[in-house]
Amino acid sequence: MTSSGLAPGEPQRIVMTVTGPVSTEDLGIVLVHEHIFLDMRQSYRVHHPDAQYGPPKIHMLGEWRRDHSKFPDFMVLDEVDLAISEISGFAEYGGKTIVDATPIGARPPSRQLYPAGLRTVSVEAGVNVIAGCGFYIQASHPEYVRTSSTRMLAERILSEIEDGIDGTGIRPGVIGEIGLSQPVEDDEWKVLDAACEAQKQTGLPLYIHPYFGARGRIAPDVAKFVLRKGVDPRKINMCHMDGYMNLDYQRRVADLGVFIAFDNFGLENYYDSIDFSYNSHDSQRHEHLLKLLALGYRDQILVSQDTCYKTQLTRYGGHGYAHILRNIVPGLRHAGVDDTTLECILVKNPRRLLGL
Repeated sequence: MTSSGLAPGEPQRIVMTVTGPVSTEDLGIVLVHEHIFLDMRQSYRVHHPDAQYGPPKIHMLGEWRRDHSKFPDFMVLDEVDLAISEISGFAEYGGKTIVDATPIGARPPSRQLYPAGLRTVSVEAGVNVIAGCGFYIQASHPEYVRTSSTRMLAERILSEIEDGIDGTGIRPGVIGEIGLSQPVEDDEWKVLDAACEAQKQTGLPLYIHPYFGARGRIAPDVAKFVLRKGVDPRKINMCHMDGYMNLDYQRRVADLGVFIAFDNFGLENYYDSIDFSYNSHDSQRHEHLLKLLALGYRDQILVSQDTCYKTQLTRYGGHGYAHILRNIVPGLRHAGVDDTTLECILVKNPRRLLGL
């Protein structure tokens, strides 16, 4: 091996960040699925009859954990200085790279935030930031998605990849997260088909957001759809596989050869007040992660926190972007997970997924 960690003659792989291309050897510890700036209010066309507005306050947190849709302003991340402060905490614990998997439909409207704000955060916090592209769930789609062909949507995705987001020259390094509802809407299949075409032309990793929760068991069928389209399984990140805590379900997806992400660490909500139950907790994620490691899936596991609410930030009582490094990794070590395995999950698997 050379000093860079590459075998002699092995080509160096790169990944596109918001400040330009970097070697995968410089990615370090990666949070593979986060959001730095976003606005998810577009995804909720029907407003909660008891909606409460304004920033998080302590008396709201219990009800928020029960039903996040009641607090639309919690779904907005739009403060540059706050983002720098929060992500600097991740860097202080040794983190080096964050993937901001925010597609059209979940982005804030201001270009000063997305993508320009990502570059500011990257520079000021001292971390690599990788942006996403594509489209979120149908409820948030621009009108042109409905009237566009698969080819036209693929061209829109390719335009961002080649020319930058909104013509800024700031280029994404992943496709997605591509949003899917339950049941999957026709336009969502069309968007996913377009994303597959863009992936095959560029080689960028494809992030897929399947509907999660106890009744949203669509990930195996979605993975098979993408594989039939010719996408390399080593470039597929099936997100939110910790949204339905069923080992057989998780294995059915992993056995297709794709990456599976436990990317909701720190999000411990339960939704008994609406039409599905989502009640995964970190203790369950920890338990299932250990089982999957024991079964030999080490090289396909990714971890992250999917920060997408104000209440996940430390300022508002959440665990923050450093949660995995500060809390989860020590717990895994205590359970007997060795440093080689941790390096695989935190460094080597993201490097293989992201690198071109």
